[in-house]
Amino acid sequence: MKKLIFSLGILFLFACSKTSPNNQNDNPITPDKQIFKEPSPTVGTNFVRVKNQDVFNELIFDNVNTEGNKSYGSLIVSKTNGYPVFDGNESARFELRNGDCGWNSGFNDCATNRMRTEMYEVNPQSEIGKIISYTENIYIPAQSKFRPAGNNLMVLTQINYSDTLNTFGALAYLVMENNNTLLIRTHKDFTWDWNKNYTITTTPYDRWITIKYQIKVSDKSDGELAVFIDGNKLFSEVRPTLITKSGRVYMKFGIYNSFTDRATEPFQTQIMYFDGIRKN
Repeated sequence: MKKLIFSLGILFLFACSKTSPNNQNDNPITPDKQIFKEPSPTVGTNFVRVKNQDVFNELIFDNVNTEGNKSYGSLIVSKTNGYPVFDGNESARFELRNGDCGWNSGFNDCATNRMRTEMYEVNPQSEIGKIISYTENIYIPAQSKFRPAGNNLMVLTQINYSDTLNTFGALAYLVMENNNTLLIRTHKDFTWDWNKNYTITTTPYDRWITIKYQIKVSDKSDGELAVFIDGNKLFSEVRPTLITKSGRVYMKFGIYNSFTDRATEPFQTQIMYFDGIRKN
């Protein structure tokens, strides 16, 4: 299963640059700013395949890339050292510097205009017929050009599907667009054509935002994808969420830049935080 996710991952964003509908359901949220200065030097511990109930509850995550990962790329950090934390004592910090890229047996980000520090859920189980949810809390510190302008793509979370028949795709993904617009994007059925963009906010920095993805897992028309922002429903799409009964839904998160050659500005160091990630 791990090889399938890796080998098919390169397909994800090659096809995501198609028809671009206008943003839907513009729903900016009220800022609750917690401005802080990024601690220096960075202090944290690696969390690859490590259980950390404070940050991830029962979930375990691993790097999408097996090679080229940086020591600073993904770390558990503590509020004792001055880092933002949603609850408990720790959060997950991601840092991506210009030129950071990696690879595995299935694809090479360095050769395909990609940069990422991204994690995937280890051993997701088939949930056919169930309603499941993933909840995450994100914090993006205000920083110069967190996402450079251009037709490049910046993805911060993916809710994906895959199965034993080599099908793969994204049900929803969290995108930082131009002009500081944070949104959820969906596709038309199981194609790579954009369906809708659902705007979360145009002021995403220096505060925690809680995002809940709720999925009725079904290969029939009674499936459903819904997303809630800070407890309020952003949207719901009634649709199949798996192509076949053998499929499963899983989560990826971190900082993932694709089509980097389409950026019209230089990439700067990108930093963000996740906390309270859980699956119900």
